[in-house]
Amino acid sequence: MIAVGLVGHATGMGLKQQLQRGQPQPWWSRVLAWMCWLATAGLVAGLAWRVMNG
Repeated sequence: MIAVGLVGHATGMGLKQQLQRGQPQPWWSRVLAWMCWLATAGLVAGLAWRVMNG
């Protein structure tokens, strides 16, 4: 369930960024987007670590 949620969230974020490409964005919006991508990568890495190390 976590993996499905992460994929869904990442897909939504990517689509949102594509829709807003070329439009001016506030600096904090870009910072939040990058923080979210980093958090998603951390969750994926933690999940992979847990699965591999039982």
